[in-house]
Amino acid sequence: MRRSCENLVCDCVSSSLQAVAVQRSEVYVNASLVGSERSRRRISGRGQLIANFSMETLPEAAATTDPPARTFSQVVFINIPHLYPPSSPINCRFTLNAAFQPHPRDWVGIFKVGWSTTKDYHTFVWVEAIHNAQGPQTETRQAVFKEYYLPKDEAEFYQFCYIDNTGQVRGASTPFCFKNPSEQNTESIADDDLLVITTQEQVEQSQREKAELQKQLDLMRAENETLKRALQMDQKDIDSFKEQNEQREAEKAQLVKEIDQMREHNEKLKHTLQLQMKENDHLKEEILIQRTKQMEIQKQNSTEQEEASQSFMSSRSTVEKYDRAVMKINQMKEDREELKGKIEAQSDEIAKLKAKLREAERELSKTLDSFQLLQVDLQSTNKENQRLSVELQRLQSLKGNMDEMTRENQELCRRLAQQDLQKTPQDDLRVQCQTLSKELQDAQVKLEAEREAMRTIKRQAEYSESELQDVKEQLKNLAKTCEMEQCTNSKYEVRFG
Repeated sequence: MRRSCENLVCDCVSSSLQAVAVQRSEVYVNASLVGSERSRRRISGRGQLIANFSMETLPEAAATTDPPARTFSQVVFINIPHLYPPSSPINCRFTLNAAFQPHPRDWVGIFKVGWSTTKDYHTFVWVEAIHNAQGPQTETRQAVFKEYYLPKDEAEFYQFCYIDNTGQVRGASTPFCFKNPSEQNTESIADDDLLVITTQEQVEQSQREKAELQKQLDLMRAENETLKRALQMDQKDIDSFKEQNEQREAEKAQLVKEIDQMREHNEKLKHTLQLQMKENDHLKEEILIQRTKQMEIQKQNSTEQEEASQSFMSSRSTVEKYDRAVMKINQMKEDREELKGKIEAQSDEIAKLKAKLREAERELSKTLDSFQLLQVDLQSTNKENQRLSVELQRLQSLKGNMDEMTRENQELCRRLAQQDLQKTPQDDLRVQCQTLSKELQDAQVKLEAEREAMRTIKRQAEYSESELQDVKEQLKNLAKTCEMEQCTNSKYEVRFG
């Protein structure tokens, strides 16, 4: 948690410094549009100052954090001129920090000053490695941009940005522009030393900005210290919780151990108790055996005494007992014979009832078959009734048509009677009338036959319906009879086993 808080603080500081640098670059880029060479020098010098300020401030901010938080200063562009010719390839050189591990998918892009996201690049190339130029702690690489893809706008300022494979900005160069060599000022070309001319107001402004950034950095450091203290308190709480948890675990282990010991002791006690119970049962059995032996001895003694005292009386009562026993035996024989007769009669009755039941079941199956046949006939009759009803409707419509034709025939006959002078048309009409009369008579005959067939089918359907109702009643009565016989049989079976 502490490492993540420190990383968050450093990222905020880096982003704020980058935003300030970009804003200051945009201010001086806008000033370059005036066109004076001195303002362009001021822009370049100011960009160099901002870059130096950023490079000086970022290590201070990153010094309080872990090394992975230094992301923006891990790539440093070197030997970046103030302008490039747009008609020739340009070579961009940069150094990689020893803590930074490059990836094959890292790239260097040309961005217009004032860009907001990494998608605002004008062009880009994949990075390629070259020989080490600054010792074992850093690694120098280069990126070559072809002249075909370079920007053509000479009034804008651009900068190089190193983007890693995750889309994070690892380094940015000072601003530059693209102009032809003929447009350059000879004094600025001849002078290797850069003379930066700034006003007192600009210096004070930069100092104020630096003071504000320093205040922000101090506030962030204070917040970082607060977070560290809170983290230490949380860590102490966690340690105390861990100690309590370990103590509880130890107590729990001790309790489990005691419970296991108590369980073993209980098992031993149960075993000894079982052994004692077995011994007690054995002793009880021996006591019972001895008691039974004593009781038998006492009974033998008592029986001998009774036999001695009642030997005289038993001789008289034995004859009476024998007679009574003979009478009881005879009575029991008569009862047994009577029961045998009843059982045989009831078994015969059961056999008859079983035969009746089988006969009733056969009748029931036959009745069910006839019922199913009647249902099939009823369904076919219903279908035939539907067909005849459709045919009847058709015949009724035909009858209406025939009535209409009859009326037309009568009208034609009336007209024929009125037109006796015109023979030829009258003959034709008469022939038509005769034809229509014959057709009408045939249709009436067919209609009458269909009506008769319909009445016959209706009578058959009514008769079938009445038969179906009778069969249903018979089935109900037969089912009741079968249930009664089954109840009777079950009673007999329960009674006689």
